[in-house]
Amino acid sequence: SSTGNSYVERVHSTLIEHFRIPKEQDKTARMIVKYPLIVLTYNDTIHSSTNFKPRDLVFGHIQSNFELFGRTPLVELKTSYIENQKQIMSKLYTDIKTKEIQRKSQVIEKLKSKIKYPQTTTVQTTKGYEHLKPRTKIKQKFKPVNLVSDQGQIVLADTGKKIHKSNLKIRKYQENQNEDP
Repeated sequence: SSTGNSYVERVHSTLIEHFRIPKEQDKTARMIVKYPLIVLTYNDTIHSSTNFKPRDLVFGHIQSNFELFGRTPLVELKTSYIENQKQIMSKLYTDIKTKEIQRKSQVIEKLKSKIKYPQTTTVQTTKGYEHLKPRTKIKQKFKPVNLVSDQGQIVLADTGKKIHKSNLKIRKYQENQNEDP
């Protein structure tokens, strides 16, 4: 969802996975000693949302964005470094957002292309009988309707009402549809 924490959850799951693997390999080792290695491993992992490593994004080793990251933190003042970092992060987040929107639109288009809509065929106005489900014994069980078009499982009545074929008296509907005018 748009208000979800998917990026944060991905970071946490990746860190947990990097923490779990060394722990399984050496159960006696203290993890506090291995934690710097875990962080280094995480920073060198390519992330699926950005297709970059966190180290490259934060420290500017991407050649295409080198002018954005070209800075010398030791020379600059802390305030200018922070302002530059804000600009870098805002650019990064807009890039990530556009990539995510493109990815979502591609997935949506792919799913839309797989949907097969039933073709609507207009039938000559025929009479069918709609099944009236909630009824009392003194009311009719079926109501006559004039059918205008057929959309596969759904039939349209002349009043514009959509009726599922399971709610029609099938025998009467098929007899009327198969008759030649």
